[in-house]
Amino acid sequence: MSEEQQTITIDGTEYPIDQLSDDHQNVINHIQVADQEIARIQTMQAILTTGRQAYINQLGDELKKPDAEFTPEVVK
Repeated sequence: MSEEQQTITIDGTEYPIDQLSDDHQNVINHIQVADQEIARIQTMQAILTTGRQAYINQLGDELKKPDAEFTPEVVK
């Protein structure tokens, strides 16, 4: 069974990665690391956005209770 050659496509041209210089392969590695970090940060943003909304919802629920310790003045 033969392995499929890994390639990268830049500006519509496909290049075999194993035929690129070490410097070029290093740049490709940096791109991959950057892509992974972007994905990690996007996941963290989704988690934080969900958590933020949960806090907003909880605060809204608490403020609507008639026996709330703190009742803010409603600005109209």
